[in-house]
Amino acid sequence: MRIFKRISEYFSSPSSVDNAGYWVFVRFKKCGEALKTRVDLDHDLSVDYDGEGDQSYLNRKTMVSGSGCFQRIEIELKFNHKRLLVNREISGGNFIEEEEYLAGEVSSS
Repeated sequence: MRIFKRISEYFSSPSSVDNAGYWVFVRFKKCGEALKTRVDLDHDLSVDYDGEGDQSYLNRKTMVSGSGCFQRIEIELKFNHKRLLVNREISGGNFIEEEEYLAGEVSSS
């Protein structure tokens, strides 16, 4: 069983998932600024029960651009009972990949 865990860790992105956190990368629609935020899977999640008593977790975040356009992005992340991401929604921006976020950091430096 341990070998499967090691294989899984090898193929998963170490920066977007860590032992107690989940990283989210976003880009604002209006100004194009890219931001990242971390969701602490032990402390930032709210328990969400469906009508049948099944447990899942929910996290809502609001992010504000600091580059002059001062727009907001609102994200909602839903995790299953094992705290694995099952759904995500965003308004005011788009989800981006970590590589796209890092490319923007390099070009703006």
